[in-house]
Amino acid sequence: GVAYATIIAEALSALLVLYTLMHSDASYRLFLRDIRLDKSLTKRIFRISLPTAIQQSVTSFSNVIVQGYINGFGSACMAGWSSSSKLDQFCRLPMQSLALANTTFAGQNMGANQLGRVREGTRKEFALSIGTTVIILVPLMMFSPIFIELFNSESEVVRYGVLFIRWLS
Repeated sequence: GVAYATIIAEALSALLVLYTLMHSDASYRLFLRDIRLDKSLTKRIFRISLPTAIQQSVTSFSNVIVQGYINGFGSACMAGWSSSSKLDQFCRLPMQSLALANTTFAGQNMGANQLGRVREGTRKEFALSIGTTVIILVPLMMFSPIFIELFNSESEVVRYGVLFIRWLS
């Protein structure tokens, strides 16, 4: 039911935005009859985005397989995995944000034919990501039992959660 409600809400939101854009008198008014796909630009977009889409799909699919495998070890293992996954996602967020910012930076500079800036920016972003990883990873490894206990304080859950964090790290 929640999934259907989300789909309906998103569709309704999209339709309302479309209606607003089509009936606006501002410079950003949308004329559906003027929308055309540029073949060469569309090919470039797919060429660049398809590997990322495949990577994300494989990652999501593998997570489903891993979750199914872990479910066979019982509820304490499932809870430990869930807790460690939440911490992992939280800790990964800064690196993902840096990578996303670098993607935008690189795209803008590639468009301006500033390849030297792309290389320099990517090197700096990589160094910043490594530094951020170390800053996050050391306390996570040292205090992982405390962090897992924020989600569940059962000793078996904490044991599994710490095990997962340390192996993932």
